[in-house]
Amino acid sequence: MKSHTLTAMAVGAPSFGPAVVTLFGIDIPLVSMGVSFCGVLLARTLAPPPLRKLNWYQHITLTLLLLLLMFLLVTELSLGPGAAVGMGIGLGFSGLVVVEMVADKALSWLNLILDRTGAALKVLLGGSSGDGNTE
Repeated sequence: MKSHTLTAMAVGAPSFGPAVVTLFGIDIPLVSMGVSFCGVLLARTLAPPPLRKLNWYQHITLTLLLLLLMFLLVTELSLGPGAAVGMGIGLGFSGLVVVEMVADKALSWLNLILDRTGAALKVLLGGSSGDGNTE
């Protein structure tokens, strides 16, 4: 009698394209990026108007800034699709408040750098009189 052997094949889920694309050395997860951008754009249309009135140019610029921030969050934090869409909706609803918060943090960071640079220069110059003469 002949023995029949069954060969098992591993069948994976169908794939329609790459899950991650590397562009300029940055790994970009396509699904997470896509759903996060959709979250930002859809939330921007549903969000209440900001306290400060924006013209159409400022509205578009704000949306582009939020998309850029979302790009950085998804690529740096490697967010999955669920977290990415949640962050996108949150950013879209928050809008101008988030951009102003980032600007405040950047100014604080810049002030800290300038303060430390000034203190380092004072130490390096050893208490110069400020008129160019280092006696």
